[in-house]
Amino acid sequence: MNSIRTILVIIDPTVLHDHVIDKAKLLAHRTKAKVELFINCQVIGKESSYYRLDIRTASNESAQSGSDELQELLISELRNEFSSLEIPVNIDLCLEKNLPQSILDKVDEIQPDIVLKSTHRHNLLRQTLITNTDWQLIRMCSVPLLLTKPYGWYENGRVVAAVDPLHNSSEQTNLDDSLIAAAEYISELVGHQPGVFHAYYYPEYGSQNSEQNSPQSRDMKRRHNRKMYELLSRHNVDPEFVKIANGDTKIEMMHYLEKIRANILIIGALARNKLERIVVGSTAEKILDDVPCDLMIMKSKGD
Repeated sequence: MNSIRTILVIIDPTVLHDHVIDKAKLLAHRTKAKVELFINCQVIGKESSYYRLDIRTASNESAQSGSDELQELLISELRNEFSSLEIPVNIDLCLEKNLPQSILDKVDEIQPDIVLKSTHRHNLLRQTLITNTDWQLIRMCSVPLLLTKPYGWYENGRVVAAVDPLHNSSEQTNLDDSLIAAAEYISELVGHQPGVFHAYYYPEYGSQNSEQNSPQSRDMKRRHNRKMYELLSRHNVDPEFVKIANGDTKIEMMHYLEKIRANILIIGALARNKLERIVVGSTAEKILDDVPCDLMIMKSKGD
């Protein structure tokens, strides 16, 4: 990713204020991109929507009229938010019941450079609520997908690319380069420093093992460091913001992201068939549950 010209934003009318709108405005303002807003009108006027009406006292006819008025109110508010920043905006209303497929069809139609969609915390379980729509987009969206959390970005946060440099796949190499390039590009847009994260773990040489200083362990560490810096030699990332961890990937990643106050974690997905897409989706879902920042998923060029 080296430019953003078109941004597709999935609007959730079931929340009071969707933070994805603020992030879309910032990116669009900095890149001079046009914005396509995609709204699920199926929920407008319903009990689950913030834009709703009292259906207990309304007839079917008046309920439909009220729903139309709420829809117009939402559209007007959104237009005003973007037009005040002189950001070109188009609003598409979705009336289809299959929202995930409707979004994917929209992606195919307009070919955006990035898709933004919010995820929300479950009030009782304090877990991210992964909807069927999120799941489908993680697996199937062909362009970079930014899933945003319901809070703003840190002023001095980081945009972190998670890479896997110790491999034998040229496709993974290209993807790692794309992840770091995206982190550099977005960091420049929002005025942050890009970071790079990599973790490896071998039980016999793990950090909790008494043999962690063995020749094998030191050799493994040198191999990972060498491969990481071969990758970084093609980019412009300050070594201060590069983390190579020995331990469980997920645990090490969560600690690192919290420590540096990350705003966005960028991960890659190699998914060429349905089975692999299921695996990719499951992995991304587990990360999204716990990651303390927004999550951006990028597919390899061949996907």
